Amino acid sequence: MQTEEVTKLLQEILRPQRIFRIMHTFIEQQPADKEAVADQPPQSVRSFCKREGWSEPQLVNGAWWAYPPNAVMPIPVPALKSFD
Repeated sequence: MQTEEVTKLLQEILRPQRIFRIMHTFIEQQPADKEAVADQPPQSVRSFCKREGWSEPQLVNGAWWAYPPNAVMPIPVPALKSFD
């Protein structure tokens, strides 16, 4: 590619209207209530906690943590492919 072609291509890609349109589309695709979604553990985590007697699953830095029976501190929920 020629330098002029690259420059034109970059200008087209980086046009403010295009960037706004891409960002707007991305935002529309996100859940309306992100906190409510993030606070709900997946069914596999809920099933594991119920079966093993763990309580209060919570999302911490992208990993689910919960309290094992008789524990005073939460620990990471074991990362298994399927808890069911």
